[in-house]
Amino acid sequence: MAEQEYRAALQLDANNAELLVALGYVLNEQNEWDEAIPVNRQALRLQPNSAVAHINLGNGLKVKGDRDGALAAFRDALRLKPDYPIVHFNLGNEFRKKQDWESAIAECRKTLSLQPDYFNAHYNLGVRLEAKGDREAALEEYRIASELDPKNTGFRGQ
Repeated sequence: MAEQEYRAALQLDANNAELLVALGYVLNEQNEWDEAIPVNRQALRLQPNSAVAHINLGNGLKVKGDRDGALAAFRDALRLKPDYPIVHFNLGNEFRKKQDWESAIAECRKTLSLQPDYFNAHYNLGVRLEAKGDREAALEEYRIASELDPKNTGFRGQ
């Protein structure tokens, strides 16, 4: 429903950056990546300082396999909004995929400094620490994650 409303509003004002950012977000949420990426790029042409549009673009590029483009978009978002936990979380995920454990761990820790109760960040930090060989610290992160969300069926506390 929101998608149609944003598209209708854009018919009246095709250069409304806020509407484009909102439509890009909705398309991302619907996993409509082929449509979301150009919408997010258009939003950024009109409003280059939109951290949300950079995040949306990064998520789309990530899904489409453009890891370097995703990293660049997330870094742009971080430059604009350095205290935005999800940007650090996304960067940490991208660094993990490159097996850059130090950077991945640093981004998880930054995420947690901004949002200490973020279950996924604690769990991911545990995974990254375990991959680096620090089992004791990993177990502590798994313990914290399990306390934050004891009903999470995907968590097994490795």
